[in-house]
Amino acid sequence: MKTALRSQITCFAFSILLLAMQACSQDTEIDLKESDVPPDVVAAFKGKHPTARNVEWEAEKKGGQFYFEADFEEDSLELEVKLAPDGSFLK
Repeated sequence: MKTALRSQITCFAFSILLLAMQACSQDTEIDLKESDVPPDVVAAFKGKHPTARNVEWEAEKKGGQFYFEADFEEDSLELEVKLAPDGSFLK
């Protein structure tokens, strides 16, 4: 029951974030805690980068496209990836 409620709250918060960012006509970046990132996005990221450390999340809107960005360290490299809200990786 608690998991379902937490999932609903996360989805609601994510929806509000999307609406706020869509209302902005300019490019936007918002720092996020991992707990604020949709579970599908986090799961996709961890599936592809299981050894990532020091992960920092952002929600970004650039050029009309909304996505999540993860900046992290892996294998002594500093990397970043962009993921769509459904968890698919963007180029």
